[in-house]
Amino acid sequence: CLDSWYGITCKDNQTVAKLDLSLNNISGTLPNSLGNLTSLSFFNISSNNFGGMVPLAFYNDLHNLATIDISQNPNLDCVLISPNASFNYCSIAYTKCGCRVGPNGICYTL
Repeated sequence: CLDSWYGITCKDNQTVAKLDLSLNNISGTLPNSLGNLTSLSFFNISSNNFGGMVPLAFYNDLHNLATIDISQNPNLDCVLISPNASFNYCSIAYTKCGCRVGPNGICYTL
């Protein structure tokens, strides 16, 4: 892992801790392999054109994730998040995600 990679911040030059690809006009789907980024604490893909579903592996495997911003991706859909999942910050505005954010940043399904 290299901090010189665009949008990537590494932890101890070994694992990806932050992924910020906001405002890049990126389109496509999110891969299941996001679940392999087990040290990820910050994830921001806002203001792009991602579509499809957010992979379940993303929610099930990323236990260190504290900040998530997937807003402004109008074609992105979610099977969101267990009532036990909590974040410091969670933004899903202008997506197809069927959830809302409750107290303490907890996302839960409608």
